[in-house]
Amino acid sequence: MKEQQKGEKEKYERAKKRIDELKSFYSHLFVYLAVNAGLFLLNILTSPRHLWFYWPLIGWGIGLAIHGLSVFGTQRFLGKDWEERKIKELMDRDGEWAYSINGNTLAYLTNPKVKSHMASTPKVASTDSVMLLDAPWNSLYGYDLAVTNNVPSDLTKGTLTTASALIYGDFSQLLIGFHSAVDVLVDPYTGGSTGAVRIRVMQEMDIAVRHAQSFAACLDIDA
Repeated sequence: MKEQQKGEKEKYERAKKRIDELKSFYSHLFVYLAVNAGLFLLNILTSPRHLWFYWPLIGWGIGLAIHGLSVFGTQRFLGKDWEERKIKELMDRDGEWAYSINGNTLAYLTNPKVKSHMASTPKVASTDSVMLLDAPWNSLYGYDLAVTNNVPSDLTKGTLTTASALIYGDFSQLLIGFHSAVDVLVDPYTGGSTGAVRIRVMQEMDIAVRHAQSFAACLDIDA
């Protein structure tokens, strides 16, 4: 009960302090407008050829702007409330980004050399019972693993000239476009003398990456 009363008292004191700050600024603003309006009339009536009213208007206006910034600016843009709002905004944004990724499309891609190397490398150096990659060799740390010779194994880094690559990313950001239907050509003539029939399958396609930031690659695996 006492804690609740203490909290209510603190809220009241903060609200009262805020009201006092606002009253002080608006009073300052009213005096500024009234005095400078009077100075303007005085200038126009007494010396219209020599205008001087804008000097106090500008000088005092700078002071009024600083006063307004102290009341509204720091509270709105640099105060504790602003800081807490920005932290929440960034946390929410990170959360939206994290949940926007489909876990089913995250995967690894590498070549047979890296696959063989991981299958023979223990997770813990003191034991050889559990390898980095175990049967059926299609999953790495809970994500799908695909293996293809199209991933290079002849990369250069320092004195290493046979480095391999391992790619990790969101493969929903890899776009594959097909420009034609599948063409199947049956050729019974090329190998006809041996009784062989050659079948050639052709299709025009292209690949593009929507967001390169969706992928990361390690290019110096010594495998």
